[in-house]
Amino acid sequence: MMSSGDHSLEDFLLEERKKHSHATGELNGLIFSIARACKIIAKNIAMGERLETMRGEVRASQQTQEIIVETLLNSGRIDGMIFSDLSEPLFPDQGAQTGKYLVLVGALEGSNDLEINASAGTVFSIVRKGEREQVTTDTFCRSSSEQICAGYVIYGPVTMLVITVGDGTHGFTLDPSIGEFVFTHPNLSVVENTNNFAINSANSRFWSPAIKRYVDECIAGDSGSRGREFSMRWIDSLISETHRILLRGGVFMNPMDGETSRPGQAKLHYHANPIAMLIEQAGGAASNGNCRITDIESKGIDQQIGFIFGSKEEIIRIEEYHQETAEKYDAPLFGDRGLFRD
Repeated sequence: MMSSGDHSLEDFLLEERKKHSHATGELNGLIFSIARACKIIAKNIAMGERLETMRGEVRASQQTQEIIVETLLNSGRIDGMIFSDLSEPLFPDQGAQTGKYLVLVGALEGSNDLEINASAGTVFSIVRKGEREQVTTDTFCRSSSEQICAGYVIYGPVTMLVITVGDGTHGFTLDPSIGEFVFTHPNLSVVENTNNFAINSANSRFWSPAIKRYVDECIAGDSGSRGREFSMRWIDSLISETHRILLRGGVFMNPMDGETSRPGQAKLHYHANPIAMLIEQAGGAASNGNCRITDIESKGIDQQIGFIFGSKEEIIRIEEYHQETAEKYDAPLFGDRGLFRD
């Protein structure tokens, strides 16, 4: 693996291509196109005069989608794309050159918080189309292990692209002075041990006994069974939480009770699959609480799941709790009166 420093995204991808003698460069071109679209999005978000036109979650997401469509759809590198809030594929114009890849995109996750200057992000997944395969919505319903590339761009104090092509997870920081993504974070690694977790405690009434048990033990701190202090946080931004865990470790939990879904639940194909690939390539783990994300059978493009990922030791513990804590758990901290009971 090449080192970071003055290397760019292009340098990195060219080095990766050399490892595959039959590579045509089509995937590299597709990743460049995604990066180019995200540079435009980052500029629009950062420019004060554009904020007025982007205000509002729906409007910002629509504008972001338009940029991605204009950059990718007729690039000759894909045979279709689909957005998390549209659920119907878009195809290149009739007669236009097509490629062998399909792209799934969460265009602007966290866009509702742009007005308060919070981070937002674009998450994407790339899969290969089968030879002579007629592309339909179901064609996009692949497992996490079938992804060719996964990544996200986070728009914050700095703009960063984080990707994996199946050989580790790597970060690139946008240098606005040259307009390029510079290779700054090679071989990101999720630390095995952690003392922090992220969960929305307002949803504690939905949690399974296993999740209640895990959270209670963390909150008990050094006087409890874990024997050390934990901190709890919640940003309500899947990409921000992913970025934090890749750089600092931790656990993110957005659990689901049985088959019940609710607003804010992760979508398997748009969110869980690409993030699971990034996390696992960085040495972490990703699960629905009972099994790896990559083992989940697709039930449709808009399938929602519980999503838990981060430091491997903690994910293993949570999965074990789901096996052990099948019955109702008498949660001392999350009883009838909630977190602050007497």
